[in-house]
Amino acid sequence: SQGQHSVAERSERFRLRCNPRSRQPWQDASGHRIGHHAFRDASPTRTAGTPMESHADSEGSSLAELVRLALLEVEQQLARARKGRDRGVHKARKALQRLRCLLQLLRPVAGKRARKADRRVRDLRRCFAELRDARARFDLLQGLARSTHWAAEARHMTAVAARAASQLDRVWRRYPRDSEFWDEVERELRVLSTRLLQLPWGEVDADALRVAEARAWRRLEVRMRTDSGECQYETRHAVRCALRRFASIRSVAQQISGTPAPVVFAQLARRCGREGDLWMAEQAVRAAATPRSAGRLRLADALHRERIALCGRNRRALDRLVRADR
Repeated sequence: SQGQHSVAERSERFRLRCNPRSRQPWQDASGHRIGHHAFRDASPTRTAGTPMESHADSEGSSLAELVRLALLEVEQQLARARKGRDRGVHKARKALQRLRCLLQLLRPVAGKRARKADRRVRDLRRCFAELRDARARFDLLQGLARSTHWAAEARHMTAVAARAASQLDRVWRRYPRDSEFWDEVERELRVLSTRLLQLPWGEVDADALRVAEARAWRRLEVRMRTDSGECQYETRHAVRCALRRFASIRSVAQQISGTPAPVVFAQLARRCGREGDLWMAEQAVRAAATPRSAGRLRLADALHRERIALCGRNRRALDRLVRADR
């Protein structure tokens, strides 16, 4: 069964299906070993703590393996999502975001092709925005309703969470498993997989990784300068996206080079994501409120004040990290 094989084996078979020319003479169409070769290990095992270069010729080959694993993850999670599982949508979107991060590392050596592929990955990821937002809104409101921090407003929060649950059901009914939407997504993924695997990942070297990281850093600084301090959602969202991208690029680059990657930027990106959660909850509460809903309006105002306070703390923390990292 599929669960009896390692991720490396499954990614290799997925690669062979997308690129049959790379198949070895002793492999069949699915990547299985033929004859006495079947008794050999499918791939070397990397021990914990060893750098990826120990089993790769270059940074580019390590990147190519990460791309194959991400594509395999997308394929598997889309199959789950088609069955109506929200978790599959979330994990597929995360894997697609990893692909966008890897494409940023490729831009110094294949700028135009990498940008074009990045736009296709972005568009594919956006196809699931409605499904993911509906689920995230429900999970967020349900969690706030159970939180002791909002115990005084639990009744109003529970009512808004119930409203979000019905909205989630309506959204999923527009995406049945036999709809043309899922067929189009699978076709796009097949085309995208073939094109991504044909990109020159082997040309990425240590200098290219440094250039990509420096570009992401400059973009983060630009986003920080445009943040006026008014905690506008669009501006803060742009800062969070730039911070998350820089943290991901630095993490992947240091993973490939075998050096330990600091997690402070990734942790701060998650804290900035909390601002978006509070904004989403505030908007949901205001949408469910009426002029006579004094309790829900008070709850929305309280969510707004908490978001503003968190925004200030995150901005100061990011300023300190940027000054320390220069």
